[in-house]
Amino acid sequence: MENDIKNQKVEIEIVRHKGLFEILRDPKQLWKVMLAMFLLIIVLFFGLAVVVVSVKSMYPYETVRTNPYGATILEDEDKEVIYWLFNTAELWANSGIEVKADDVLTIRSSGKMHTAIHHLVRDAEKNKALDDRWLGTEGAPVRKDKQARDELRTKFRIAEQKPESILLMQVIDYNHSNLSTEFITRSDSKHQDILSCKNSNEVIVIGKERRNLRPGKDGILHFAANDIVLTDKVIDSMYKQYMDSVLAYDSTQQIFNETATKEWKALYEECIKGDASIEERLDTNSTLYKALEKLHQRKDKNKYTNVGLAFKMYEQQDTLTYPVVNELTFYKKKQFRDAWFADNIGSFLIVIERKKEK
Repeated sequence: MENDIKNQKVEIEIVRHKGLFEILRDPKQLWKVMLAMFLLIIVLFFGLAVVVVSVKSMYPYETVRTNPYGATILEDEDKEVIYWLFNTAELWANSGIEVKADDVLTIRSSGKMHTAIHHLVRDAEKNKALDDRWLGTEGAPVRKDKQARDELRTKFRIAEQKPESILLMQVIDYNHSNLSTEFITRSDSKHQDILSCKNSNEVIVIGKERRNLRPGKDGILHFAANDIVLTDKVIDSMYKQYMDSVLAYDSTQQIFNETATKEWKALYEECIKGDASIEERLDTNSTLYKALEKLHQRKDKNKYTNVGLAFKMYEQQDTLTYPVVNELTFYKKKQFRDAWFADNIGSFLIVIERKKEK
């Protein structure tokens, strides 16, 4: 009995994973399974790689951040791309973008601005075609109907002889990086020279695009649209040219005789270069005043409006003292140095690409 029990065999049959164990017992089947799993892994790897590459191509930047001045900065391992919306009413607007002298920049811009909002409002009220048009970042050629005036005005723009509204850039050191916010309250000579870029060749003309541009020094990028900055020095120079242009035109009209001409020039020297007001110093008994009375009685007096820089009274009044008293003397008397901010409207989108050193 005991021997019968010893001779008995117990067989265990695995039913649940029978197919798997049959494969493991068969080497050929095992190799097929391993090859199939390997191919599946390869397919999954390449599929994941395609997804990563696609996402990377649509959104290639590793980090995205903004600076305190509203510039959006996108970075990857090769370059840095910055988007900044520039309000053209600002003068040398601080972008907060720091650069080094040897940085390599590509700058592109687009947008529209208007340099005389009061003209825009006037034409809109009259429902007429705009006398002054919206301009882009490349500016616009001088119009034939404004050629005489604008050819003279180009020398007083920030970038001389460059189109109105063309985008400009200046790399300003950290100590002067908030120019526009201090413009009204500060009138020292050095500050005004930086604002108008007079006695300086540091203004960089950007326009629609500049490629492979090196800043040339460390600092912060500031931007402006090309227009006239009415600092005291600029008003001084503009008034003198305007006066000379009117007198040159009048040489054929003979309204301002030699004595009246000398009185006007003396008045300019006394008032424009000093603190006195032309309105207050203009003597009603002078030869100059009598010449103005004579001019005022002429039917063609409006022709003097289009001579030179074509400045009128700021309040558009038909005054007896025009052209001796004009828009520039109004600015001087009222210390209306913020005319830039009250005059310009619009925005430019500026895109800056900076290559990273490897």
